[in-house]
Amino acid sequence: MFKYFLIVLVCWVFDDATAEFDWKPNPPYKPFDMKPFPFTPSLKLDKQNDTASSGKTVTMNGDANYNVGQQIFYVYDNQFFKRLLYNREDGSFVTSDSSDTHRLYPYKLTWNKARQACIQNGGHLAIINSESEEMILSQMLQEKNLDTAWLGLHDLYEEGDWVTIMDQPIQNTGFTGWTNKWPNEPDNWNGDQHCAILIKKDGMDDVNCKSMHYYFCEFPA
Repeated sequence: MFKYFLIVLVCWVFDDATAEFDWKPNPPYKPFDMKPFPFTPSLKLDKQNDTASSGKTVTMNGDANYNVGQQIFYVYDNQFFKRLLYNREDGSFVTSDSSDTHRLYPYKLTWNKARQACIQNGGHLAIINSESEEMILSQMLQEKNLDTAWLGLHDLYEEGDWVTIMDQPIQNTGFTGWTNKWPNEPDNWNGDQHCAILIKKDGMDDVNCKSMHYYFCEFPA
């Protein structure tokens, strides 16, 4: 009799102890609502800048979402240019503080006066050698809110025979991007447009060499 009483007592104590816990069975397993993370390719900086068109590039490596093993992108966003460009004490605007290769002067001069000013500063009127270089100079104009600037290009020797200030034919420069803002440029309107300017966002144009414009100087790297 005592044995059965002891068994009943033990069962009662265990049942009373478990009653203190709000125990419930585990809920049914439900998988997480997971979404795939976007593929982030590895990036590396290409420091080779031995040509005007190489510059700094980002190389994307990886197969996901790409049909090729490697793609090269030139990075030209607004934040990039704000880091790239800075103001000098003389008011000019340059492409970097280490390789002073391009400088925009916010002073209006005639083409010949601008040419002389660049020489006096140790450089020459800028010559565009690639679309990448044109994009950089155009962005400089935008950052300064300027519309046009002189380039080192003219056809003063013979109408239609455009050469650089180094007497290099325009066809050999790597860039012949005349503006589409007006038809048939360069058009030598009025018969006296023999010097080239860069128009903000619109390529090159021929204008009167005695007109007044801001100017780009280029310096040896």
